[in-house]
Formats: sequence, C-alpha cells, structure tokens
Amino acid sequence: MRILKQVEFSNRDDLLLHKNKHEATVTFYGIYQKAHPGWKRWNEILKILQEEGGNLKRASYRLATMQEIIDDVYYFYNHYFWNKMSLGLIEDKEIAAKLFLFGVNVGTKTAARLAQGLVGTTQDGILGKITAKAINEFRDFKIAYEIKQKYHYEAIVAKDPSKEIYLSGWLNRIKAV
Repeated sequence: MRILKQVEFSNRDDLLLHKNKHEATVTFYGIYQKAHPGWKRWNEILKILQEEGGNLKRASYRLATMQEIIDDVYYFYNHYFWNKMSLGLIEDKEIAAKLFLFGVNVGTKTAARLAQGLVGTTQDGILGKITAKAINEFRDFKIAYEIKQKYHYEAIVAKDPSKEIYLSGWLNRIKAV
C-alpha cells in the first residue's frame, strides 16, 4: 500500500480522493468508483465529499484520517491484487511490488500473463507456485519485465491513440519501483 500511495499520490493525503478529468466518477486511493461501484465504502466517501461542499482536497484530508476506511482500502488491495497474484511467493519484494502495481493498473491476469510469457510458464493469467518459482529464478526479471510493460502500454496507445494522455503516467509507474 505504501508503494501505491507513493507512486499514485506522491505521499500526499490531499490527492487520495480525486476525479481525473477524463473519468466519469471519483477515485479514492486508486479505487475507481466506476470500475468498483460495489465497494462498501463509496456511500461514506460520497457523504463526506458532500459534507465538504464537493471540495475533493478537504474530503481527502478527512478520509486520510479515518483508519477504518484506510483498513478497508488495504483489505481491498490485499484481497483483489496482492493475494490474488500470490505475490507473497515472490522472494524479491521489489519485483513483487512491480507486479502488484502493474496488476492494479492493467488487471491481475494481464500482469501475470506478461510475467508468464517472460519466464516461459503457461500463460493462464494465474500467478501460482510454478510461475513464482520461475520468476524467482529468472536473472534480470525486473529489467526484462519493465521492457514488456513499456511495450504493453505502447501497444494500448497504438491501438487507441486517445489513451496517449495516460502514457507518460504509465511509463512513470514502471520506473517507480
């Protein structure tokens, strides 16, 4: 989670709740409301935003001090990303963090398939013991995975040029870990 806060928000509590100009709804701690409308904390977050007169920064500061909500954010990322990708099996925590951040951004299956293609395991999108062992044994995995990530993002933009507005942010994420 600390890595996500550092990469996404430069460790700034006033940015935890925000609305990207090209998106329809708000995002809290990287959890996009439109992508995860059923997350149990949205009603509370939107109520606080309303109480703050729609001021995202003030609401963000308030939310940053609400430990129960932050705990649910941790649970969300642990459950839907870290544990789903079995990242505890990855020995190098930098590599685990890189897989985690990419999984959050592109989906766990895509992140796993990219790693599996690199290490030569079955590309089923499930990062299990076999893939984890192959990653742990793969010399220079981090550098090779960064190259694959860059190509992945560039392919997205090549297919849909309107996504170019996100490219520099995506590439910065690659360098963050």
